Amino acid sequence: MWKYILEDDDSEEEMQEMEEGFQEMTFMLASMDAEGSSRQRGPRLPREVVPRDHNDGHNRIWTDYFALRPVYGPRKFRCR
Repeated sequence: MWKYILEDDDSEEEMQEMEEGFQEMTFMLASMDAEGSSRQRGPRLPREVVPRDHNDGHNRIWTDYFALRPVYGPRKFRCR
């Protein structure tokens, strides 16, 4: 980038303005990064696998709602 800027026949004043703009932009980006990383992040812990009985859960839902004599009848089913 600087190679192309230096190859142009810009005046010293224009070069100074570009340098100040670059420094200002760098400062803004650094301050934004510092604000965004205020939360402490530690190492990620592995997820804990919780054993579940999926078949039993399916059976409980079936008996609660869809069996011949459900726990929750049509009236309750609509409320939920």
